[in-house]
Amino acid sequence: MATLDHFSESRQNNFTALRLLFAWMVLYGHGFSIHGQGSYRDPLNSLWQGSLWTGELAVLGFFCISGFLVCKSLNHRRLSEFLQARALRIIPGLLVCTLITVLILGPLLTNVPLSEYFTQTDTFRYLGNGLGFLPIQWHLPGLFTENRLDVVNGSLWTLPVEWFCYLLLALLGYALVRLPLGLANVFLILIALCVGVFLTYPGAELGISLRWRLPCLYFCIGVAIYTNRKFIPLHGAVAIVMLAAFIFAKGTRLDTYLSAISLPYLIVYLAYGLPSGSISEKLSDASYGIYIYAWPVQQFIEQTLTPSPWLGMLYSTPLVVTLALASWHFIERPMLQFRPASSKMTLNPNESAQGSGK
Repeated sequence: MATLDHFSESRQNNFTALRLLFAWMVLYGHGFSIHGQGSYRDPLNSLWQGSLWTGELAVLGFFCISGFLVCKSLNHRRLSEFLQARALRIIPGLLVCTLITVLILGPLLTNVPLSEYFTQTDTFRYLGNGLGFLPIQWHLPGLFTENRLDVVNGSLWTLPVEWFCYLLLALLGYALVRLPLGLANVFLILIALCVGVFLTYPGAELGISLRWRLPCLYFCIGVAIYTNRKFIPLHGAVAIVMLAAFIFAKGTRLDTYLSAISLPYLIVYLAYGLPSGSISEKLSDASYGIYIYAWPVQQFIEQTLTPSPWLGMLYSTPLVVTLALASWHFIERPMLQFRPASSKMTLNPNESAQGSGK
């Protein structure tokens, strides 16, 4: 039976398609949050029997993929190169989105005078969101105050979590490099437990909250999958068992535990176990742009048209995808050309790296 190691260094995969799906699932889930469910109910939430919000499933999927691919990136780069690559992936697109929000969306829609808008401290604090690792500033003066939620971009809460995971992997990843696989797995478990305990005592002044725990756990699971890729079988029969476990655990006390096993496996199976085809190769990786632009666009649609959640999604999707594609082609992808080349450090001292990291 083929293992994940046989596929993991190949660029023929479905990760881009999965990220695009997860990004739109976040847009979908936020449609009900922004409008307020009222008589509208998220049918997928009912399918999960209330145990999992659709957007949460997508976020956990994002973090699992991130843990897997970022660990792969660290496997092929020195620490400084790794951090540089992460910064180039996150900051440029986010910074432009932040500037568009502050300098275009805010002045167009605020209900306070522009002289007041541009002189309030919240406006300047919001610019810090463009870095992704500072405590998030949620509001801009007079913006979306008549909507059900006045948060300007509710999706940004995951970005400091992502940076936290990157730094954790950067600081502790070198121990994984030099430890035998068995000890490396014990080390990963201890890291996950320590992170869980640490995040049990949130620090509001740092923007840390309890909701960080599950994304961090799934990031660690993604790291563990990559680290143990030689021993993880990739087979349709296993995927069917995992899918059954994922579905039937919903609404039970076992859901959190079984989902943490089944969902990550299903993600890597969908990424490598199914044919990727030429369509997957041609897809633009606009998932990040969809993720960061969706909420403010949905808020704009809600303020100007006040549609149902379904119409809000229908109106928002083409505009969000257009902005995301522009972000990818004109900002994100050009900046990725400045990433340092692979230096091929391996996560197992006795094996050589194959291929190149993301």
